Amino acid sequence: MEGKTQCTGNCMACTMFQRQYCSSQIAYNNMRLLGELQKDIAGLRERVEAIQNNDTTLINPIGEE
Repeated sequence: MEGKTQCTGNCMACTMFQRQYCSSQIAYNNMRLLGELQKDIAGLRERVEAIQNNDTTLINPIGEE
């Protein structure tokens, strides 16, 4: 893998083109992450609503039957 180096975190040491590429990759990854988080939040919201509406049966081992 010639020519490939690890990122040092010092963006000023890279060329302008490399910084543009990195920033677009970071933005793309952030958009994907936000989409996944939105799905997770929607799933949690459904579960909370189901619990609040008593749509799910919760098991209470010390409760009366």
